[in-house]
Amino acid sequence: MLIKKIVSVFTSLKLTVTLLAFAIILVFVGTLAQVDEGLYAAQSHYFRQWFVLGLHLFGRQIPFILPGGYLIGTLLLVNLVAAHIYRFQLSGEKDWHPARARRCHPAPRRPAHHRHAGPGDADAFF
Repeated sequence: MLIKKIVSVFTSLKLTVTLLAFAIILVFVGTLAQVDEGLYAAQSHYFRQWFVLGLHLFGRQIPFILPGGYLIGTLLLVNLVAAHIYRFQLSGEKDWHPARARRCHPAPRRPAHHRHAGPGDADAFF
């Protein structure tokens, strides 16, 4: 029962959307912080941390807690892998097969005026 609940949390679309929203906020705040902190200091403070404790924006220290880049990236990876394992399973007729792929998408044929004509066959282009 507990395992099913944990799996449902890590495979949920709500987790994906929440993590993507946090990623957007983190990128926005980290980009604004580059003005005061500089490129490399902002990268190490916002993106190379598990948690961001306090924001440095517009010369002020703002007490705020955000998930860092490492935490967001790790949880998104776990979410993607777990959702792939539990939701996207290939079965039976829906499996991909090269013969069906060729049948559905045949190779494009070149128009007649692009085909190679033999020597002395100048009228093949007209």
